[in-house]
Amino acid sequence: MSQILRLKLFVMFALAFFYSVASLPLTGVVAVAPQEQRPAPQQQPAQPEDKPAEQVYKNIQVMKGLPASRLLPGMNRLTQFLGVDCAHCHTPDALDKDDKPAKQTARKMFQMVRTINTTLNTNRVTCYTCHRAQSRPAAPPQELAPSDEDRQRAEQDGRPAEQVYKNIQTLKGVMTAGRLMIVMKMFSNSLGVNCNHCHVQDEFEKDDKPAKETARRMLRLTGVIAREYYKGSGPINCYTCHRGQTQPASMPPAPANTPPKSELTTPELKPADAKANVDAILDHYIQSLGARAALERVTTRVKTGTLVAQGGMKAPLEVYEKAPNKTLTIFRAPLGVNQMGFDGAIGWTKTPEQGLREEAGQQLEFIKSEAEFYRELKLKEGYSKLTLLGVAQLDSREAYVIEAAPPRGQPEKLYFDRQTGLLVRMDIVPDLGREKMQAQIYFEDYRVVDGVKLPFAIRRARPGFTWTYQFNEIKLNTPLDDAKFTKPAAP
Repeated sequence: MSQILRLKLFVMFALAFFYSVASLPLTGVVAVAPQEQRPAPQQQPAQPEDKPAEQVYKNIQVMKGLPASRLLPGMNRLTQFLGVDCAHCHTPDALDKDDKPAKQTARKMFQMVRTINTTLNTNRVTCYTCHRAQSRPAAPPQELAPSDEDRQRAEQDGRPAEQVYKNIQTLKGVMTAGRLMIVMKMFSNSLGVNCNHCHVQDEFEKDDKPAKETARRMLRLTGVIAREYYKGSGPINCYTCHRGQTQPASMPPAPANTPPKSELTTPELKPADAKANVDAILDHYIQSLGARAALERVTTRVKTGTLVAQGGMKAPLEVYEKAPNKTLTIFRAPLGVNQMGFDGAIGWTKTPEQGLREEAGQQLEFIKSEAEFYRELKLKEGYSKLTLLGVAQLDSREAYVIEAAPPRGQPEKLYFDRQTGLLVRMDIVPDLGREKMQAQIYFEDYRVVDGVKLPFAIRRARPGFTWTYQFNEIKLNTPLDDAKFTKPAAP
């Protein structure tokens, strides 16, 4: 399979098996053809039952019983909610170890979230509710703190609040009359409301409004959290979750109007010179790789190296490719061995989470259409339309940008270095079913191997996560038996 099209497939493979953002199995992540182009429905092969996480991974404690296929997507969510990477809690390459105190803290917080949602009979509270992409929840802003005048006034009346005010329940016996108004003001500011949200005007003791009973429940819950998780005195208060809103946030806001991270920015384009055209750029690319004859002499590629994930985790990586359309990718992650293979007819995956799976339907059609060893020589055939958009500035170099429209799915952008002619970047939008997510692939560290140039570093980026294939050796024309690509026998 080619560098270009094989990488598109593995982006989806890695998203599915290595901190997938979409929580979807690999089957079904490719774009569906228009109605008139859909192939006849095919019967899906029987898939193995999803095992509990503790049967697949080591040292699972608070997440026992969770389906294994959901563990990594769940962990990815946690890193996003706290604004950290995996190494914040885990020891790279030994994820089962409990060496870092942050892992124990995370377990305790996970239990706390369960307690909150069970008590409230909801599932709205998440790690994001308090953390908002910070490792430590934010303290209330200084403007919410009581003034010196308020503090002095509170000290003047030390009587129990229930002796001064009517219908005091949750704060009975723990609050002085002087401090009660300070606390009530804190409640209002933390939720962005005024007294009338919970109270009847001029008849504050009445219980006519449901919001008052909700507030009492929240106070009791805060007391439970303090006793069970913070030894009696904790940092949790109304502002921790509410942040000036009556309804705490459960998930990050949709980034519709938020500029993407610099890693995923789209460079501005300027017009290409008059002599530039798609044919000339693609011809320059082929010549830069070593010319057509040299590429056609290659019949196998064996690549070994390391998959380096954001956060410092590493996994030994092996890629085997054989003309005309066979491929096998293996990475040996700390949590188990992941494989993806195609033998020219059958596409399959094997992971610790879901065991051995044979692909079918749209996914198999996708693999068939793109498992082309000499794709670099057949770019024009692989896309329905190629359009030169212009020239983009990529760091210190310029690149021609070609928009490539595949038969199905979103248009892609191919960036060819203006001087060297090499492909240096691709922008793609994998169709993940429930959401479309921009992804970028960078081809770096080109080296000559037996007269052919190949990238020894391939970096992939999507919002919130980056991983790199770092090859230390690539061998060409090594004999490979066809059996290597065959789907393994079921255990």
